[in-house]
Amino acid sequence: MALPAKALPLKNILSAILLPVTLLLNACEQQQAPPPAQAVAQPTAAEQALLGPATLAAWQLGETFLDTSLDSSTRLCAAVQQFLQQADQPGLENARRAWQQAHNDYHRFDVFLALAGSSPGLFGDIAALNSPLDSWPITPGYLDYFAVYTHSGIVNDIAVPVTAEAIRRQHGFSDDADVSLGFHAMAYLLWGEQGRRPPSDFAVDAEIPAALGDAGLSKVDLPANRRRSLLALMCNLLGDDLQNLRRQWSSGDAVMQQQFLQLLPHSRLQLLQQAAGYFLVAELAEKQLEPLLQPGTEPSESLHSFYAGASATAMAAGLDGLQQLLDTETGLGSWILQEQSERQQLQQQLSQARELLQRPADILHTRTDAGESDPAVTELHALLLSAAALLAPDTD
Repeated sequence: MALPAKALPLKNILSAILLPVTLLLNACEQQQAPPPAQAVAQPTAAEQALLGPATLAAWQLGETFLDTSLDSSTRLCAAVQQFLQQADQPGLENARRAWQQAHNDYHRFDVFLALAGSSPGLFGDIAALNSPLDSWPITPGYLDYFAVYTHSGIVNDIAVPVTAEAIRRQHGFSDDADVSLGFHAMAYLLWGEQGRRPPSDFAVDAEIPAALGDAGLSKVDLPANRRRSLLALMCNLLGDDLQNLRRQWSSGDAVMQQQFLQLLPHSRLQLLQQAAGYFLVAELAEKQLEPLLQPGTEPSESLHSFYAGASATAMAAGLDGLQQLLDTETGLGSWILQEQSERQQLQQQLSQARELLQRPADILHTRTDAGESDPAVTELHALLLSAAALLAPDTD
């Protein structure tokens, strides 16, 4: 399907997303109920009764996504343990596939993570909960050897014990890119620089050179053994942090859930509408795609999954989560967009975007001979902005 002749200017889209958020947060600060949604007509009392279960189902969909992510992380840790028992290429490839699956499953939750940016007054804590799970970009040399720095990183720094407390303390130690936890720290250990880490990097080193022994080092201090321990620890901590996010999202005393349910159904819908627009514009179009469209951009800083080489599949998973929120599971799309033609247009745009991202060659990692991004990135960018314009129209 051809793109709309003219998408709304980005500043109008952002205004549509951020203005309702500002109004909502001002109301919260005054301990008043959120203002009526502006982008969707105020429903009747009968419609509110129907909308309540739909918005509750939307919140529960987030819980479902997190449950799936937890299951995938458990399988990832099992694959890592199997690989560490026999550090060979098939085991490494299996661990990498398990990482890809777990990472994609987590990103179906992206539209809910966007609440931290679209409604920080209510859901800013989500950003802190996400930090130990999916922080990027990373400084590779903070973790392990990189380029000519063959003895850099936590792996080679015996002053940093490979314990949960120490590795958590290293996360974001002096910069946001000092990442020692989560998917992307694990990815660098599994793939290494340029995706070529050999399985021998994880082989048990059973003998310590005499000079190192004389210096007081033991076998656990050797880089290969520390790398093994660090990878296993990271996986366990990933599961712990996912469980914490799941608990904060939907346990009986979860503050975020209580805040959501205390809102009127129409205000919940507005909240999710804003998050969807913010996800498409700020998180995808601006943060991930626009840097790729600029000449001279450093790929390691703009590609979400640079070292694993799987940025497109993660983005596609996020769009799949959004489509489930709007259509398959909750039907919220019919509340946001009253016209069937608009709903169909939105569905087609999101489906087209996913098709681009699911091409055999990752369009986000592809560069032309001239060093430019794949032309499909420009098409994807336009699709996401057009979809955001439908979800969050200008209400000035």
